[in-house]
Amino acid sequence: MISHRRRLVTFALTLVVSCGLAFAAGLLPFVASVENALRDFRIAFLTPPVPQHDEIVLIEMTEDTLDLFTYRSPPNRGFLADLIDRMSEAGARAVALDVLFYRPTEPALDQRLKDSLEKARMPVIIATATDKVADIEPREIEFQREFARDAIQGDAQVIQDPVDSFVRRQRPLPADPAQLPSFSAAVALALGHEVQRGEMPIAWRVTASPDIDPFPAFAAHTVRYLPLEWFTGKIVFIGSDLPDIDRYPTPLSRRDDNWPTAGVEIQAHKLAQILDGRRLPIPSRAGDVATLVAAAAIGIFFALLPIPILAKGLLVMASIGGYWVGAFYLYEQGGPLLSIIGPSLALPTATAFAEAFEGGEARRQRRFVSRAFEHFVAPAVVQSLIADPSKLRLGGERRDISTIFTDIKGFTTLSEKLPPERMTALLNDYLDRMLQVILDHDGTIDKVVGDALHCFFGAPGDQPDHARRALDCALALDRTSQTFCRETTAGGEEWGLTRIGVHTGNVLVGNFGGRLRFNYTAHGDAVNTAARLEGANKYLGTRVCISQATLDECPGASVRPAAELLLVGKTIPIATFEPIDEPTEATRRYVEAYEAMRDGRMIEARTILAELAEATPEDGLVAMHLARIDRGENGVLVRLEGK
Repeated sequence: MISHRRRLVTFALTLVVSCGLAFAAGLLPFVASVENALRDFRIAFLTPPVPQHDEIVLIEMTEDTLDLFTYRSPPNRGFLADLIDRMSEAGARAVALDVLFYRPTEPALDQRLKDSLEKARMPVIIATATDKVADIEPREIEFQREFARDAIQGDAQVIQDPVDSFVRRQRPLPADPAQLPSFSAAVALALGHEVQRGEMPIAWRVTASPDIDPFPAFAAHTVRYLPLEWFTGKIVFIGSDLPDIDRYPTPLSRRDDNWPTAGVEIQAHKLAQILDGRRLPIPSRAGDVATLVAAAAIGIFFALLPIPILAKGLLVMASIGGYWVGAFYLYEQGGPLLSIIGPSLALPTATAFAEAFEGGEARRQRRFVSRAFEHFVAPAVVQSLIADPSKLRLGGERRDISTIFTDIKGFTTLSEKLPPERMTALLNDYLDRMLQVILDHDGTIDKVVGDALHCFFGAPGDQPDHARRALDCALALDRTSQTFCRETTAGGEEWGLTRIGVHTGNVLVGNFGGRLRFNYTAHGDAVNTAARLEGANKYLGTRVCISQATLDECPGASVRPAAELLLVGKTIPIATFEPIDEPTEATRRYVEAYEAMRDGRMIEARTILAELAEATPEDGLVAMHLARIDRGENGVLVRLEGK
């Protein structure tokens, strides 16, 4: 009887877990992003191929097209008028102009395009921006609607997934009938096709080879040389095909080396789906839940088998692998696009519940702590949190910590020079090395924002020597970044040095966020100060800048004074220092110059600094103070106007 009740409880808990995973797939960004990537992969590589569309043609304005004109944006409206006139002459079925007209250009060219729109022999549908586009002002919306009053208009907005910004869905008709239909839906309506309301996944046209475009495409500047018959009876989309304008990541990007899809091609895919009545075979929410429950039931069955735990684990892994293979194969054969991550989680979770229900709660706590922190803090800290999970409660506490901020000099310029795939590879390599240094010093990684890192010492575990750890970590980060910079430069590519700021102080540290997701982080003036010190390196000419508060906790540290910094919004300056390897004669002379500046003996200080600048012209701190004196500044107080 007891066993029967336990099995009923286990089955009930399995249902709860299954439902929880169904919701998690839509709520947790990580789960949703992985599921999206797996669906994208199948769409890009396993969708049963279709031939090139025989009704839709693309005319694309490329870099070569824009090179013909004196200005690139907005596109030359006389040229657009010629394209519309030629499509009229060719007998095109319709023209979809995926170009925004939200400001005037040359009056004669504007009027020429208006005349072409008015006399066009076929429907002309123009993409129009709405107030949903953040950088479009009301007066610009009004201008484009007035400009295109002789044409049919459609909303040019594309729907991007909030998880990863990919375009995967379309909404042909808005919920409010007073609003414009989508651009592709406006084309379909103009051609007399029925269009359904509601949002739907885009059924992308995938050809047999990446070398075969889903739609015939021609460069706009070549159209006048092409036979008119190529456009007769066709629906012609006119838009841009430029490297970094109007492009969006889509499932097709996975097939094309992650190259974003042009907006005009996305609009063509959306129209083709409407015209052809195609649907992406994604199961409903009820179908996803049923799959989860079935996977969990299989997990319970495995747990009840009278075989060793290791054998059960192998059986679970084999079943998950078989499900993945089956899901991929089923879609390739024209079947549904099944969810993968949810069932893959439900099966082992259900097995674990049924196998050891009594210890389930404790194990869940340990898994939660480990997964939450294993990529952010050192293993020793993870173990302390596993021993006391109460430290992971929402809320914070006041603690003295030492904070590090880093940033790469000129990173924005570097990212613009390098191809995206190369920039991504270099940045990942750089971050791997820097993050490993932090973990090696038992630091807590707070955030990685682009190329910038934020970490701290002294929490969540107790570290009485957190200032010394932070200083040692900063020096190791500096050495690592210099090594990376030298290696990258030796390979023929540029990479900027890393600037580092370190400060110690009392902050509020803990878990902040909400019930569904929280972040272990630190808040307070000391954190902001560390970030300012990182930025101060740019002015000081240094790579590493530490505060007096940190230095006071690091007796014996080799440093030289940098400046008394008065940060924006502060009334009390902060003494700052630059770490050095070992004191030298040049260090001693610099300290003499610094003391002379502090005492107001600027002529004496300048003499020493000039000697040092001649001997070590690469010394940024010396150059900075010498420039200050030459500008007539006195003392060692430096006012920072920004970061």
